[in-house]
Formats: sequence, C-alpha cells, structure tokens
Amino acid sequence: MSNKTCLPRQMIVHPDTGLFLQYNSEYTPSDKIIYNTAWFHLTKDACYLIPSAAVTKIPQCQNITVTRHKRLIFDVINLCIASTAVGLSTSNTIQIGLLNQAVGGINTELKLMAEQLKSDSAHLTHIEQGQVRLGAELKKTEEMYNKTVTIVNELSTGYKYLNDKINYVKQEMNR
Repeated sequence: MSNKTCLPRQMIVHPDTGLFLQYNSEYTPSDKIIYNTAWFHLTKDACYLIPSAAVTKIPQCQNITVTRHKRLIFDVINLCIASTAVGLSTSNTIQIGLLNQAVGGINTELKLMAEQLKSDSAHLTHIEQGQVRLGAELKKTEEMYNKTVTIVNELSTGYKYLNDKINYVKQEMNR
C-alpha cells in the first residue's frame, strides 16, 4: 500500500493570486524531458511575484508600486545567530575533547583498579588457603589436645586409685 495522499479530483482555485489548477491524478515523473511553454493569466495581486525590472513591462502591473523592504535587520540577526551557533559548536567541541580526556583518564584508572583487584584476589586466595591449612592444623591440634586430656584424666584416675591403695596399705601396716 502506498503512503501517498490522494486528493479528490477537483478544481483548485486561489483567486487572490490567479491560480487555477485542475487536479486529475497523482503526478508520476516522465522518463523523457518534454519542453512546453505555459501561459498563465496574471492578475494585479500576483505582480509582487515578478522581479521589479520586469514589472514595468507588464501592463497590468503599471499602476502598482512594488516596494521591497530591505532585509538588513534580518541579515544582521541571521549573522548574529550564525556566529552564536559557531561559538556554541566550538565550545561543544572543546567540551567534548575535555570529556574524552576525562573518560580516558577514568578508563586508565579503572584498568589499574581491575589489575589491583586481580592481584588482591590472588593474595586473598593465597591467604584463604593458608587459613584453611592453619584451620586443619588447629583441628588436628585440638584433637590431639583432647586425646591428651583424656589420657591425663585416665592417668589421674589411675594415680588416685594407686594413691588410695598405698594409703590403705600404710594404714594396715601401721595398725
């Protein structure tokens, strides 16, 4: 489906400028150039469209004074706007350059921080492995300590038993 807007077949009239068009169908450009001359009826309202040198040669426009307003004020305004646009563009270019430098510096710092993080991670992994090893050794030491305490308690019980027997024997002998 086409995106073209189709106008209804009708006559298009603009009486102030003397424009009359008959719309027949969509315009399709030709593959070959056709040279035609068109004649349009000119009304007094359309005299301002013609260059001032040619206005004097057209009878319908003889009594019309064509005054053209100088555009100096608009030219000055346009020049000021253009100068401002160039200034803003230059300022933006400088700021973009400074931002690119700042981003480059930040990227460098981020790379250094990433490398430091990798190094710290490796160091922490090494420390963690050492802590695991120390934890295992501590667990073995604790087990050995517990076994030693058990043996000492058993020896203490045995010693107390023997001591009680020795004291009993001494008492029996003294009697």
